[in-house]
Amino acid sequence: MGIKKRVSRRAVVRAGAALGVLPLLSSRAVAAPLVRYSVASAQGQAMLAKFSEAVKRMAARDAGYPLSWTFQWFTHHVHADSSKERELARLAPERRALAAEMWDTCQAHGGHGIEEFFLPWHRIYLYYFERIVRTVLADPTFTMPYWNYTDPAQRALPVAFCVPASSSNSLYRKYRRASVNRGRALDEGQSDPSPLNLGCLDQENYLPTDGVTQGFCLNIDQGLHATVHVLVGDRRGMGDITWSANDPIFWLHHSNIDRLWASWNEAHDNPDNAAWREREFIFADEKGVRIAAKVGDFLDIGALGYGYDQLERVMVAFVPPPLPSLPLTGPPAGASATVGVAPPRPGKRAARPAGAPPPSQIATASGPVAMGASPVKVELNAPQAVAAAPGGAPETAAPPRVGARPQAPPTAAAPPSKRLYIVIRNLQAHAQPGVLYNVYLEVAGGRAMRLGTINFFDAGMNGMMSQKFASFDITGIVDGNIPSKEIGVTIAPVGKPASDAQPVIGDISLVSG
Repeated sequence: MGIKKRVSRRAVVRAGAALGVLPLLSSRAVAAPLVRYSVASAQGQAMLAKFSEAVKRMAARDAGYPLSWTFQWFTHHVHADSSKERELARLAPERRALAAEMWDTCQAHGGHGIEEFFLPWHRIYLYYFERIVRTVLADPTFTMPYWNYTDPAQRALPVAFCVPASSSNSLYRKYRRASVNRGRALDEGQSDPSPLNLGCLDQENYLPTDGVTQGFCLNIDQGLHATVHVLVGDRRGMGDITWSANDPIFWLHHSNIDRLWASWNEAHDNPDNAAWREREFIFADEKGVRIAAKVGDFLDIGALGYGYDQLERVMVAFVPPPLPSLPLTGPPAGASATVGVAPPRPGKRAARPAGAPPPSQIATASGPVAMGASPVKVELNAPQAVAAAPGGAPETAAPPRVGARPQAPPTAAAPPSKRLYIVIRNLQAHAQPGVLYNVYLEVAGGRAMRLGTINFFDAGMNGMMSQKFASFDITGIVDGNIPSKEIGVTIAPVGKPASDAQPVIGDISLVSG
């Protein structure tokens, strides 16, 4: 009997691309032993009731016990009112060794700043936390529900986290925005399109590849992930890195982030290097036993024994393998001059071609930009005359969704060779401002077009400067042409930022790449 070879979905997609077909990977149910459900579903509500009971039981246990609420919270980060050293000193000597290895180990935040491990570290964290909840409940069927706040119908905090609004409710936390705890939509008062969107799924690579495109990991971390933390709030809750894991909604939030990573993986690959895959992190399993978890063992959720009731649709635009050699007399009659290269879908661009020249900074702000309670306009220094590819959405087009690239003309036969970006780097704050900031680009006629949002979630910790960056593709907005005069960028807080935050943007640049 012959051996059956498993064909991956990615292989099917790439084969379709080679035929000029760009399929949508539709959301679908998964066949897995355990399924994580949307909290909006009946199954998700049943799991949420179980989780509420588990939080109550875990909170009653000693902080030094690995299955306790505090021990698991401190794995992410010890709260800002204390320190890891002080909290370790409170533990019995036999409990300190494991806590010393586990606590304060969130990789992308809190001083570590190792962005590439944001997704796998939190996946491992959630995986073992979920197993701990099963043990606490003596219920092997429990799975962590997810909160799909990108669905306009689910943008309010699930009711069980707000009602009753008392300490009798293990899911309730008073340290959230008052409006959120009153059941208002998370993005109430924000500009349209909502910052709660799926623009992260448009990223073609896991990591930044050229210093101007963020890649999926950074985009979802600094974008959607951080946005939800800021909008739930506040400084003693989800809005602060050190307190966030004390809010039970943290776990449903990260269940959704993990679901989006699984969705993106349906069409895209994770890093393929040994150093990344071999990296280990220390956690405790459901028996409280020390576990050295390797990243490479946590990349396939099916192999881990769980799945999601629904994944998001991911549009793909692959450059196919080389076609068989053709005579050098031009393309067949009626064919595009770019035979063998599938055009990028609207809102996406093809991957940066191998050997392309590195991006170049062509205009920049004169120095750091201090933010206050009012919008701040920054003039970028007069750019050099660098040609960008023509063609793009006219300036009157609707602004692109946050995290997505502006739409290219549907008839474009090939990806443009140059793109224009506004890149924002080196954010710093003395404390969390507690608001998002809209980013606008001045276009012809003095009008301002919104590019998206930034936040200081990763920057408001002990005055540290974030090494992350935000990037907005403006090629379509300026019609592929670099203005000959100064470029105006305005940063405007959405709401009233905390007066003691003192946020500063270190660098705003116009980059061609």
